[in-house]
Amino acid sequence: MTLLGGQLDFGDWVKGLVAAFIGGGAGAFSAGLSAIVVDHNDFNIYTLKFWQLVFGTFIIGGLVPFFAYLHQRPIPDTIDKEHTVKTITQGNKEPIVVETMKETSKEKIETKE
Repeated sequence: MTLLGGQLDFGDWVKGLVAAFIGGGAGAFSAGLSAIVVDHNDFNIYTLKFWQLVFGTFIIGGLVPFFAYLHQRPIPDTIDKEHTVKTITQGNKEPIVVETMKETSKEKIETKE
């Protein structure tokens, strides 16, 4: 997708969103284990109540860093592409065409005053 003269880098952006969500929700199982320690009669790995607690904690724990990431990077950075074509000739031989493609991600640098 092109926006403001550059192509948006959705790959890294989505990867960051997923990583933030999973990293935030990773503590969910430990919350479930804590519930087993506190009340082992109602919470154990064989009850639906345990998995509801783990799933609910995972979602809530993952959403906080997910939205914090969105706050920090609301849209993906742009990618600059540089395409170079070079022709090499050697005597009477067929010319060799060398193409290079260089991509660089442009990240905004914020200054603090």
